[in-house]
Amino acid sequence: MKFLVILLGFVCTAALAAPNAPKVHSFRKIKDTEILPSEETRVTRGQRAARNQFPYQVSLQWAEDDFSIHFCGGSLISASVVLTAASCAADFVDNTRNISILAGALSLNESSSSSQRRLASSFIVHENWPVVSETSDSPFDIALIKVNPPFDLSSSVQPVVLPSQGADVSGSAVYSGWGYTSDSDYDYPSILQYADVDIISNDQCADVLVSLVGSSEPLDDSQICTDGEQNVAICTGDVGGPLVQNGVQVK
Repeated sequence: MKFLVILLGFVCTAALAAPNAPKVHSFRKIKDTEILPSEETRVTRGQRAARNQFPYQVSLQWAEDDFSIHFCGGSLISASVVLTAASCAADFVDNTRNISILAGALSLNESSSSSQRRLASSFIVHENWPVVSETSDSPFDIALIKVNPPFDLSSSVQPVVLPSQGADVSGSAVYSGWGYTSDSDYDYPSILQYADVDIISNDQCADVLVSLVGSSEPLDDSQICTDGEQNVAICTGDVGGPLVQNGVQVK
């Protein structure tokens, strides 16, 4: 399974503002310029999702007293395990008490018969996160969250299919998430958003990066690039969420 996505699209400059929420790390820097990092690109020109369209999509939320706020996305891979980004989970490995997972929801704040909320019971962050060089962050931006009790599977709450090892990833795929939709409106959308994107080769990706900023470091095989045409990309709040192709999560 691929770990990270580089999104060649419009750049979102918003910063994560959830109180006490983790800082979501950028992916790569070239010539001191943030190049399409996970927290600085956005789902723009996306569409509103329909009820049960993405039953694997979950929201990671910081909860305190009666207040909760979304800060990252994730996907359900079993009734009790959520897949997300290490940059979303690493700060909570030793403190899970304030993290809840919302599944089966179309709106972030809804309380309906289809939505379920569970508390995070433990985190597993990739053992090589973070491995940071002078020019890039770790490519091992992946983590698992276990919830207790498990979710009750339904038409609104279903695990996503994971790819076979070494599977080729090409063609079109779909992002979903509640991340910012504009660099001028720093509110999360009330309704889950999604956008279709095309996956491009790492060679094509490197060529585009060179054309944009003048250089590109070699891209790892664990990275995926999407073309970002018409300024479609992900933003603050989408980090950790799924990129899915024909029902299979490829990132």
